[in-house]
Amino acid sequence: MGPRGLNLGGARRRRKGQVHGQMHGCRLMFSLEAKAEGRGSKRKESKMENVSEFQGWTNRETWATNLHLDNDQYLQLQCLAWAKDEISNVKIDQAVYELAQRIQNWVEEDLLCYESIKENHNLWLMLSDIGSLYRVNWTEIADNFLALALSEASA
Repeated sequence: MGPRGLNLGGARRRRKGQVHGQMHGCRLMFSLEAKAEGRGSKRKESKMENVSEFQGWTNRETWATNLHLDNDQYLQLQCLAWAKDEISNVKIDQAVYELAQRIQNWVEEDLLCYESIKENHNLWLMLSDIGSLYRVNWTEIADNFLALALSEASA
């Protein structure tokens, strides 16, 4: 224990973890160079192709956005209601685009706007967890909610 009860051993462990992360990045860079030169094994090549995917989603931002929209009952019911509305009003291929635009506008302009975030700490946590809304694949999220709405309708 250090001054004021600080655990200095924990700080050393974090530094070691950071160095490990940096070394992992070096290994990743080496794998990329080996792949570019044609020296990488097939196993390494298949790993490198899916670097941007996250848990089956386009990227981490899309996964996190869908996770928050799907795990909060109010947000989920709102997105499902819009999905059912789009299915009944337009063709399914157009419904994906329309729903994606609707969800994106709602999240960016209403849900995660400055006024909402300063009043609701959970929305701040949602935004900080998602990171960049620019990288979110809204069409993939809309497709997920349309699939849920269709499965509910057929059940």
